Amino acid sequence: PVKLGDQVKKGQVLAVLDSSDFQNNFNSAQSDLRNKESLYQRMLKARESRAVSQQEVADAKNNFDMAKANLSIVKKSLEDTNLKAPYNGVITSVDIDEAQQIRVGERCFMIDSGTGLEIDVSVPETMIRQLVKNKTYEVVFPAIRGLKMNAKLTEIGTQARKANAFPVTLKLEEQSDLLRSGMTAQVFFTFEQKETEGILIPNSAIGVGIGEENYIYVYNPDASTLSKMTVEPFNITNNDVYVKAPLKDGDIVVTAGVSYLSDGQKVKLLEQTIDIFN
Repeated sequence: PVKLGDQVKKGQVLAVLDSSDFQNNFNSAQSDLRNKESLYQRMLKARESRAVSQQEVADAKNNFDMAKANLSIVKKSLEDTNLKAPYNGVITSVDIDEAQQIRVGERCFMIDSGTGLEIDVSVPETMIRQLVKNKTYEVVFPAIRGLKMNAKLTEIGTQARKANAFPVTLKLEEQSDLLRSGMTAQVFFTFEQKETEGILIPNSAIGVGIGEENYIYVYNPDASTLSKMTVEPFNITNNDVYVKAPLKDGDIVVTAGVSYLSDGQKVKLLEQTIDIFN
């Protein structure tokens, strides 16, 4: 039996089901086919001497054809008792034990082909419109220092999931023996921007309004109120985002609960630890 970590080739038998019942069905179907074929041949000869009707010959032919079809079905069932590898790869998970009863659709093995690894990430709603399908982005892996690879964006989700983030899939364009399925990856999304200067703020500070307008709230210490400010995001790095906005040195930006706030709202600054964005 194959074990975790084994290299397997396409078509290699990974596991075998108890085939006794399937073999009996196959033997029975073979015998039935021989009998039906023999009867059909006798009917054909008898028809030459008008000993049987044309309908009887047709019935015998129909029974013969059904026996052939049945044999094909039970033969396929017998062949399916051998679970074979669909492609070359490495066994990354063994989910069955010897003599275990399994159900239809139950997973038995996982095989990593080592090619075409994909990365699933979540992109905030404030940036999803700026992603470009089939564009290449840089990827790094925290567990493998110094490894940088390129990945092509292949899928952009149309429905937001947790925290108003959209699912995005990228496919690595290169291979590395250091990579394993399930590893953590970091994707650096970059967007075209005419101006090189931008202000880095937490992604959680950005809200989305009517017409998918991006905005932030700036705290006014003199009046203890909030001012709504339109911003233009243009680059993401980890959990932060670069924006174009008329912010000034020393401005205080709200970084949590943005969707619950409103322009001109009175607030009280509780925490004394404040990040100044400039």
